[in-house]
Amino acid sequence: MTPRVLDIADIPHARGEPFTSIMAAIDALAPRQSLLLIAPFKPEPLLRLLDGRGFDNAATSLPDGTWQVLFTPRQQSEPEVYPADPLTWPRPAALLDLSGTAPDEAAGAIVTALEGLAPGQVLFALLSSEPADLTARLIDLGHACFGRWQEESYRIMVLSGGAHAP
Repeated sequence: MTPRVLDIADIPHARGEPFTSIMAAIDALAPRQSLLLIAPFKPEPLLRLLDGRGFDNAATSLPDGTWQVLFTPRQQSEPEVYPADPLTWPRPAALLDLSGTAPDEAAGAIVTALEGLAPGQVLFALLSSEPADLTARLIDLGHACFGRWQEESYRIMVLSGGAHAP
């Protein structure tokens, strides 16, 4: 991905601090996009600040006395997902309100929705009744699931791909 370029070398000092412009540029970066900053001096405090916010940097002095600094976001490791522990699962990618739907029809809707999810994604569904054979069916299909009654509905979360999730 092409780095975003911000040249503050020509901003007159009388116009104020370029910090706001730099932070706005950082906030506007796409995921995993870098920022190439051209500055009239080596921005030491900024290097430390952005290091603390997860950016590596490579600073180079240019022949004209300005500095070029490439800020690159560090790769963040994905959190561990344990199929047997729903507390480690990511937020649901699909939400289904199947309350009032017949149990067989609700089970079919859940299985169909799971076909559209990538391994490791989660489906959350509200049901009017506890599905009799759905849990065993989902496990046979390679998914992990967790369900319980809460208030007037049965709530089920399904981790697509089960043990094959990241």
